[in-house]
Amino acid sequence: TININPNNYNALLNLSAIDCYQSNFLRAERYLIKALSINQKDESIYYNLASIQFKQKRYIEAKINIEKAHNLNQNSERIYLLYVGILLDLDD
Repeated sequence: TININPNNYNALLNLSAIDCYQSNFLRAERYLIKALSINQKDESIYYNLASIQFKQKRYIEAKINIEKAHNLNQNSERIYLLYVGILLDLDD
């Protein structure tokens, strides 16, 4: 096994990405939430949380997180596109 410092921000992001790729969304989300306790100013964390929640059809939570990502980076096309997708699915 590999020992990873549980407070290593980059390790948490990488572990989350691996788990997301493997569709282990619950664990990926836990890593992102832990990363948020270290850095609340990284829009990619909120984007990734919103993406995971969107895939799980948790649209209200996804909307909250994508809005946080948008507030941190209003020029991101990927944030905008996910935001639109979430809003469209909320309307259905």
